Amino acid sequence: MTEKDFRDCGLKGGPVMALADFAKDVKEEKLRFYSSHKTQKNLRETSTNCFKIDRGISNLAQTSAS
Repeated sequence: MTEKDFRDCGLKGGPVMALADFAKDVKEEKLRFYSSHKTQKNLRETSTNCFKIDRGISNLAQTSAS
């Protein structure tokens, strides 16, 4: 989804940018199963990135349905 798609759904400002960036990152990056990581360092880096994304999404303000 793009920034325009999110705005068309009624979202404003910061949440739109955060969701658009997240959607772009997910689209560009293939997510892998944890068992497919070859090294513990690789698994740790991926886990750190996932937790950063999770914290960012959980900080978004909730909107009420109209």
